[in-house]
Amino acid sequence: MPDLQVPRMYLATCAQGTSIYAICGYGEDQQGGNKKVSFNTIECLKDAHMDARLLEDTEWIVIQVDDTALSPRNSPVAVAINPQEIAICGGYKDNEWYADMILYNTSSEKVKKIVKKDEEQSFSFFSYDN
Repeated sequence: MPDLQVPRMYLATCAQGTSIYAICGYGEDQQGGNKKVSFNTIECLKDAHMDARLLEDTEWIVIQVDDTALSPRNSPVAVAINPQEIAICGGYKDNEWYADMILYNTSSEKVKKIVKKDEEQSFSFFSYDN
């Protein structure tokens, strides 16, 4: 399997159809320096159902999304909820736990926040040490 375009840890992964998605995460700032940052990018590996030997010639595609809908974070939870959408829930960044839910449409490559954090909410989503 090919390496991600942007190396990261504490990310969410999700399979949908024949593609694999790597969502958000934490790693070195791509702008330079040794600074660690959280990401809001999504990477897609299309036709991941193929023979692993054939995947070596493919590359992950980096998808830039609207950071007002999907803010940078690490350790979110992601699940395919229908043939065209992935729900991205919660996560963590700079001592803040997110209690939101974002829908990512794999056809249009658009994100939409559908649950916003409410000060009265007593829950948050995250995936510990994935």
